[in-house]
Amino acid sequence: MSDPSVNLAASTVQLDQPLSAGSLHVFQGIYGDNQAATGAARAWANDFIYATWGARAGASGDYDAARAWIDEASNHFVNALEVQGGSDAVKDYLKTQRESNTRRSAVTVV
Repeated sequence: MSDPSVNLAASTVQLDQPLSAGSLHVFQGIYGDNQAATGAARAWANDFIYATWGARAGASGDYDAARAWIDEASNHFVNALEVQGGSDAVKDYLKTQRESNTRRSAVTVV
């Protein structure tokens, strides 16, 4: 489909087999006036990391506040936290044993 008023065209590709991890692919669309639009994409196998540079402030030991931030971050598809932390509550929570399952399922410290 295309929208000439915004100079935009969208295409979908349905492949019989998945692309090999790390492989580079070039796609080209030819328009009715013989103009071409070309783009390239690399197949990415690893999960993307979406991190914040800090977390909502909270007092040391306030695990409810830490868990609330982790839940909110997860709801916004944030899956990592830069090591600066920015929140004593979250930093303390991430040091506890109760965090071990949380880290794998929601937020990873990077």
